[in-house]
Amino acid sequence: RGVLRAAQGGFQAVTRAGDLVRAGGSVSGGSTGRGKASSGLLARQRELQALPSVVAEKEAALRALEAQIAENKRDQEDHQSALDEMAGRHQMLRANRTTCEQEQAALTRDVERAEQAAQWQQELLDRTQTQRAELDQNRQQLLAEIEQLGTEQTRAQTRAQELASQAAALTAESLLTNLSQARTELAVIEGRNDSRRAILEGHQKSHSEILTRVHAKEHRAEELSREEEGLLVSLNDQRHRSTELNELITALTSLIEPAKAELDALEQRQAEAETEANQQRQTLQRLEAEHNGNTLEMSRCQDEMAMLHRQILADLGLVDVDLNQDQVGQPLLPLHPLISQLPTVTELPENLEQDIQQIKVQLGQLGSVNLHASAEYEEMRSRHEYLTQQMADLEKATADLRQIITELNQLMEQGFSVTFEAVAREFNTYFKQLFNGGDAQLVLTDPENLTETGIDIIARPPGKRSQSLNMLSGGERALTAAALIFSLLSTSPTPYCVLDEVDAMLDEANVSRFRDALTDLAQRIQFIVITHNRRTVEAANTIYGVSMGDDSVSRVISLKLDESADTSGSQDQ
Repeated sequence: RGVLRAAQGGFQAVTRAGDLVRAGGSVSGGSTGRGKASSGLLARQRELQALPSVVAEKEAALRALEAQIAENKRDQEDHQSALDEMAGRHQMLRANRTTCEQEQAALTRDVERAEQAAQWQQELLDRTQTQRAELDQNRQQLLAEIEQLGTEQTRAQTRAQELASQAAALTAESLLTNLSQARTELAVIEGRNDSRRAILEGHQKSHSEILTRVHAKEHRAEELSREEEGLLVSLNDQRHRSTELNELITALTSLIEPAKAELDALEQRQAEAETEANQQRQTLQRLEAEHNGNTLEMSRCQDEMAMLHRQILADLGLVDVDLNQDQVGQPLLPLHPLISQLPTVTELPENLEQDIQQIKVQLGQLGSVNLHASAEYEEMRSRHEYLTQQMADLEKATADLRQIITELNQLMEQGFSVTFEAVAREFNTYFKQLFNGGDAQLVLTDPENLTETGIDIIARPPGKRSQSLNMLSGGERALTAAALIFSLLSTSPTPYCVLDEVDAMLDEANVSRFRDALTDLAQRIQFIVITHNRRTVEAANTIYGVSMGDDSVSRVISLKLDESADTSGSQDQ
């Protein structure tokens, strides 16, 4: 109190408890909780200082576990590589066994086929022998018949001699009659003899062919027997090899089973090590989270202390407060120099604190002074002028383009209208020429908008009502399309035009009219027509064809009809 009475004018004082005392008698702040906060902050700081050692211990334990896991993984990889090698050998042996089984099955099938072929050849041999016996029997019968015929021939000759001897005593007429009868009987007997002889020769020829076939079949049966023996030997070898492979597979399986058991134990140890490592990681993550939380709390406390420091400097700008880390609480203010330097104020103005606060807000809103504001303003102003000029140029270019588009649309509409009317007239003319009558017209779908309108074709062939193009037949559509093409070419001729199978669906009468219209247009346009129609070809000046010779090479052949006509005329003369 004595100090307060001795101090004259405005002043501010801060007690050890943190209370702020002003010259007007007002007191603000002051709390015993700040000491507790300071002590709690120091405790947390000590905890933070102790956390790195705990984290280091956990990291060391984690590294040890990771090293153990790496060693287990290396062991597991070694065992896995050995197991993979054994599995590869096992798979290779299994593949060899499968191959051997397949070869054995193939050999078995070959043996079965050989046995079936041998059986079939034996059956053929039996049938051939049966046919041979039948042919021998037929041969014996034929020989017996030939002998009988020889006997009959002998008897006939004897009879003829007897008749000849009797003829001496008979008249001429009876002789002739008996002679003719004898000759007839002799001719019949000789005919029968010849037919029997031909049959015998045929049977002999068949018999020789059958003998040849029998010998061939016997030779083939011997070859099949030898092949069957070779296949049986190969089959036995394959069975022996398959038995050896099975024994080798069994031995490898007995070696793989312990390796699999050891690998399962290593995998279990690795799983346990990974589980422990995960637990250590979770513990480390929890400690790191706590460390991060404590760090954030310490940063917040430091920010709060810095804010208090700034507030003290703002309120007591002339006081230089030096806070040490080892010092707890607020130090005493150097009041004597302050009190001696403060001016004497008899009365504080009203609303002084509000004015000060408002001025501080305004100063905060103003921010720092920009020394380059003038240069930045000049740069922005020049940039604004340049962009404004560019925008004006773009607007002018846009207006010019719109005007050009409008003029082009007008020119296009005028040209389209003139061309459409001319094409419509020519289309009607060519339609009447090709159809030998009728009527057709082109109709705009949107006459008010010529730039986007479509065109419909309304056709009326002779004897029919007006209808759209889709309702016409194939030939009528072809003629209508030809009339439209001819009208376009007549309105705006081109140097040349290619037509591909245009007359494919036309009959003879329509082809004639099509050819006449094509010949008329050919006076102004050169046409290249691809066609198979004879009447269309007759109207051409030059014919080109593609032919393939014996060497399978295509050749182009050309023929000028005018020259060929002149040549034929000169030859006729």
